[in-house]
Amino acid sequence: FEALKKNYKRYSNVRLCNLAIHNSKSEMDLYKVNPKFSKDLPKWTKGIASFNKKHHELSGIDSKFIISEKVKCISFDMLIEKYNIKHVDLLQIDTEGYDSEIIFSIDFSKIKPSIIHFEHGLRDGVMDKHTFLKVKSLLHANGYGIIVELYDVIA
Repeated sequence: FEALKKNYKRYSNVRLCNLAIHNSKSEMDLYKVNPKFSKDLPKWTKGIASFNKKHHELSGIDSKFIISEKVKCISFDMLIEKYNIKHVDLLQIDTEGYDSEIIFSIDFSKIKPSIIHFEHGLRDGVMDKHTFLKVKSLLHANGYGIIVELYDVIA
């Protein structure tokens, strides 16, 4: 979060929230690479974290490099209400395995992002085909066209 604050310090129109999105929990364990090993691992490993303790195995990261951190959570709907968000141009979701749960929680009658970009990860087992088809069906039912890329989807 400190690195995020530093990256966005010049943008007064950006509000940063040190919260994770979860549909029902107010606090969760988030599994991430221990910063003390960041020099020993590829740079991209610094930016991944998941509620799923085993998710890092999909990326080939040994569990000895993984630590957990308690994080405060808020539902997507509560976040929209708390900050009085009326419109979202781009909803970028890359939550290392929780993307579908966030999409399923969106009340499209309250807010309908113009574009939703999320990771499906079908090739790596991040999302199974059944879940992907349910997400695709929900998005189609709410008027979205779908572009499927190698790891991501644009709706």
